Amino acid sequence: MKMKHLLLILLFYNILTSSLFAQTEKITLKMEDVTINEVLTSIESKSDYKFLVNERTIDLKQKTNVNFVDMTISDILEKLFDTSKTSILVKDRQIIIAPKTVKEESGPVKGKVIDNKTKEPMPGATVLIKSTGNGTITSIDGTFELQVTGENEVISISYIGYTPMEYVVKPGMQIDVQMTESNIMMGDVVVTALGIKREEKAVGYAIQKMDGDKIQTVKHSNPTTTLTGKVAGLTIFNSTNFGQEPVMLLRGENPLIVIDGIPNANTTLDDISPDDIKSIDVLKGATASALYGSRGANGAIMVTTIKGNKEKGLSVSLNSSTMFNMGFVTYPETQKSYSSGEHGKYSDDYVWGDKLDIGRTTTLWDPFEMIWKDSVPLVSKGKDNLKNFQELGMITNNNINITNQGENGSIRASISHVYEKGQFPNQKLNKATYSLSGEMKLNDFTLESGITYSKHISPNIRGNQYSGGFLYNLVGWVGAEWDINEYENYWMEKDISQNWFNTVWYDNPWYLANEVTTTADRDIMSGFVSASYQLKPWMKVLFRSGLDSYLNRHISRNPISSRNAWSSYGYYSEEKTTGYSLNNDLLLSLDKTFGDFQIEGLAGGTIYFKKDDYFQANTQGGLSIPGFYSLRASKNPIEWNTDLTRQQVNSLFGRVGISYKRMAYLDVTGRNDWNSTLSEAERSYFYPSVSGSFILSEILPTILWLDFWKLRSSWTVTKATPGIYDIATNFTVQNEVWGGYNSAYFPVDLRGSDIEPTTSQTFEVGTAAVFFGNKMKFDLTYYQKRRYNLIDFADLSEATGFYQKYVNIDTETTKKGLELTLGVTPISTRDWKWNVNFNWAKDITYYTKLDSTYAEDLPWIKVGNRIDAYTVYDWQRDADGNIIHQNGMPIISDYQTVHGYSNPDWVWGVNSDLQYKSLTLGFSVDGRVGGLSFSRLDALLWHSGAHIDTDNQWRYDEVVNGLTNYIGPGVKVVSGTVEYDTYGQIITDTRVFEPNDVEVSYEGYTRRYHTGAWSWRSQNILDETFIKLRELYITWKVPTKTSLKIGLKDLNVSIVGQNLLYWGKEYKMTDPDYGSSWDLVSPSVRYFGLNLKTNF
Repeated sequence: MKMKHLLLILLFYNILTSSLFAQTEKITLKMEDVTINEVLTSIESKSDYKFLVNERTIDLKQKTNVNFVDMTISDILEKLFDTSKTSILVKDRQIIIAPKTVKEESGPVKGKVIDNKTKEPMPGATVLIKSTGNGTITSIDGTFELQVTGENEVISISYIGYTPMEYVVKPGMQIDVQMTESNIMMGDVVVTALGIKREEKAVGYAIQKMDGDKIQTVKHSNPTTTLTGKVAGLTIFNSTNFGQEPVMLLRGENPLIVIDGIPNANTTLDDISPDDIKSIDVLKGATASALYGSRGANGAIMVTTIKGNKEKGLSVSLNSSTMFNMGFVTYPETQKSYSSGEHGKYSDDYVWGDKLDIGRTTTLWDPFEMIWKDSVPLVSKGKDNLKNFQELGMITNNNINITNQGENGSIRASISHVYEKGQFPNQKLNKATYSLSGEMKLNDFTLESGITYSKHISPNIRGNQYSGGFLYNLVGWVGAEWDINEYENYWMEKDISQNWFNTVWYDNPWYLANEVTTTADRDIMSGFVSASYQLKPWMKVLFRSGLDSYLNRHISRNPISSRNAWSSYGYYSEEKTTGYSLNNDLLLSLDKTFGDFQIEGLAGGTIYFKKDDYFQANTQGGLSIPGFYSLRASKNPIEWNTDLTRQQVNSLFGRVGISYKRMAYLDVTGRNDWNSTLSEAERSYFYPSVSGSFILSEILPTILWLDFWKLRSSWTVTKATPGIYDIATNFTVQNEVWGGYNSAYFPVDLRGSDIEPTTSQTFEVGTAAVFFGNKMKFDLTYYQKRRYNLIDFADLSEATGFYQKYVNIDTETTKKGLELTLGVTPISTRDWKWNVNFNWAKDITYYTKLDSTYAEDLPWIKVGNRIDAYTVYDWQRDADGNIIHQNGMPIISDYQTVHGYSNPDWVWGVNSDLQYKSLTLGFSVDGRVGGLSFSRLDALLWHSGAHIDTDNQWRYDEVVNGLTNYIGPGVKVVSGTVEYDTYGQIITDTRVFEPNDVEVSYEGYTRRYHTGAWSWRSQNILDETFIKLRELYITWKVPTKTSLKIGLKDLNVSIVGQNLLYWGKEYKMTDPDYGSSWDLVSPSVRYFGLNLKTNF
């Protein structure tokens, strides 16, 4: 014990004496521009002391000048170091220098985050301590409170779409933060898969955003039409026929429609009011929508609806638009010089009849006395039949919505009504849409919900078809010797016989419009609820459920005496389709910052279910009571059909995203589906995806004209499953087949349970840049989509008892596409601003592998060839392309040849708005280049003799002068023969040709050359290249003072127009916008009107 005490005393003495020596021993130092480390080394050389210093915590490289004369070491060290922050300990001739451990003060930092422009609070902004990654989010009023330690902590404040900000803070500090929206395009907020909002610069795939107000001025009856030409790669095929929905293709395929995060199976854009849309984000390609599985394999259209306002309180908005038919941009022109008939004589079929207006007479039907009369003059009194049958069309689109925005949430109610009057009688659409939505935020809990109901009613959607359609009966098969105005009384005997001159093929158009009808009645309701809870500042859980249900009803009927409808004995049918889809999501998301790294995570699952139930029944044998339209009026037992389909997909998915310094981004996703449409062995399949982006402008030296430059790339695998019950072998059951007995038929196709999903691999690379202070924006994307393991029907030998087998084949195709968007602001001053946006896209699909067993053996189906070859049975031609004739008539080839390709070479659009003070001029021009389609109306008019170009000298000579003097252009064979292989390629050819000189009937030649509306010939397959002035508007923003005087917050008055001008390369009389159609294309309407928008 005594020894321990002695050792302690000696140790204490040693430390004490060492310290005393350091305090009493004196030295002299004179040094200039030296480091502190060099000073300490000099002290060591002049004394017996050694220094121990942690260079990680004490900066020894700092330069200094010293002039110490006869000073103690302790005094010198006090001059060199700040003793308030540095401790100096002398121990056994060692001097230990270390930072003092100070207990730092901790406490709260408080603040409020508001929008710099609107001064409104910003709930949900992220506030993080950079040194620890700890943080919080702002509350509903934009305030926050965060515990910090020390006086020099740095906090970062961020909000998607706004420029991040940093502040140096200390405990007890109060700060006011005003955030500014990012003025660079790539800072825009976009809605990605599963409704997750992200900055555009962070995504590794092509995406394009459009604000809702872009579709709220020029308003068509269907909002889909308004998207035409505004998004690169998104092609809208708009029909001129009443009631025909536009077709929307994204990169040539059908995209998924997602509304408020819910991928409903039945709701379309037509079921939403454009005034309820806040934004539309187009996710291009499979990577963008990989988390939706097979439903998102073709990209997605993400629609976000309006749920509140930025301003608090009650507000009411009104948007009223009316447009009228102001003429047509395409119109079928027919000859008015010749009557119905054939071979130059009047009859009630074809339009190759007698010459009109030269004093000739014939027997004609009198629609007033309803008898045939002899010696009636043949005159062209019906030369304006189509014009006289048409009515003034119009579209009205009105919306009123009420929003109440409070501290903790909002509620919004909206009602819209659309009325469309078509160009033909009884073509009307009434569409009403009601929506109620809102959101609530209470601390860390957020609740959003919405419900929309839409009702569509039309008394008749029939009349566009070929047989029995309006154009078929007005211009296709009848001449100008009859006047449509004389047949408005269409009954000879009500419900039994119509007043019309043809009793075999054609019907009175007034009769068709009012009596031969198909009604449309659609009800659809969709709703969702979304609840999220912020477990931690960096962790959130979300549950979302969406349901849409629909009921479609069609009633079709025709009276007795109908020539070209369902039954000349009368007909009635009812068709009803009901169904619903249910989508439930549960997601856990993470977002954590570690220094320069940010890690985002997502894990969740989805249960998706859909059901569709179809029922149809119709009369057979005619109606037992004329004019009584009911299934009970069927003369024979009714015919009925039913169909029930159900599908369920269970899914698990996840996503991990890593970013570095908001400059480099990497995303990895995975999803596994279990699909009920496949067998148990095949129903589980996995979708991976990888995407990334890199902000090059962050590492480049400052370039004055370059604001932003990004590279991106992505890759994914997606699956496409067979349709519901496609792999099931089911009997076909028919009732009342023979003697009242029912029957069941074994299927004629073999279907196996070993079918695997079709697989697609998509690769994409792109770049985006912003130049000249946000005055130019550029985005370029290249992509490839390889499809393999295709599902198809393969032909079987009839000896098997089956016709086809449902199999996976080894044929592979690859789609290659390119997309470009360019935005320019040429003028931006106090009074003037001009924005121009250009988009361009093309995609072509090629065969990259052919199945050795099942691929068709045709010359144009080869590896490297396009898959969209447009083939026809063309005319036989010589080596120079001249048509070969025999006896003066063209000879049809026995072999198909490629005439071109059905898909367009490229699609483009230009959108511009020029603003001067309170006036804005906007327009949208778009078009397609290339692509072929069969013009059914063109072929019909030539074949029937109604085409305007059939009114020529040859026809006049034949009908009036009795001459047959037409010589078809081309050649004739004078000697020799030709031999073909099985593909129609010439093996040997000894033919000798001379110019065709054989005179024939002009009518006979034309009817053979133009073989009719159902026979494809090269001369009726036209290039769809066209340009359209799609939209035009001139908006005057009424001065605020004037608006306030009449009780309005604001008022915008616009003159609007749609489908105003058209130019077509080959399509002159019909509009090729919709592409190929089985129907006859109605004249393309030009609309002009007025739009009023106000808030009060």
